[in-house]
Amino acid sequence: MKKLIFFLALAAVCFTGYSQTRSTTLKQGTYYYEFALGASDTIIKSDTLIYQVLVNKPEPIRLQVQIDMDSISGSSHDSIFLEGKVFPGDSWSAIDTAVFAHTGTGLLTLQNITSDMYYRYYRLNIISTSATGKNKVAAIKVKIWKLH
Repeated sequence: MKKLIFFLALAAVCFTGYSQTRSTTLKQGTYYYEFALGASDTIIKSDTLIYQVLVNKPEPIRLQVQIDMDSISGSSHDSIFLEGKVFPGDSWSAIDTAVFAHTGTGLLTLQNITSDMYYRYYRLNIISTSATGKNKVAAIKVKIWKLH
């Protein structure tokens, strides 16, 4: 029985490394947020990192997300999607996309600052499509523009 419990615990730890989700809720009056990142924010082949923000603002907003990526090894290729939705059970809608395909560092900005958005939930989805690359997400900064 102890071996079974040990095996199940080990399997749970192993499978959590394939996909990681971090979430935050912005407090009223907060229009800027930086995710606290660490060693677990490294993406390798077939990994997915997800960062979610519940904005919960009563007015429409415009949004910019800046991502600082560092290539650690190999030839990297990561697809990055900014998505939004209104209610928890809704499907995600595409807002903007970018690709990080470098061997050094790169600063990417995803945004929608030309039109009002009425989403409450925003998600940054980083998917590795590289077979050999290893990248570190060094920084994620979220800026909300309140225009009304």
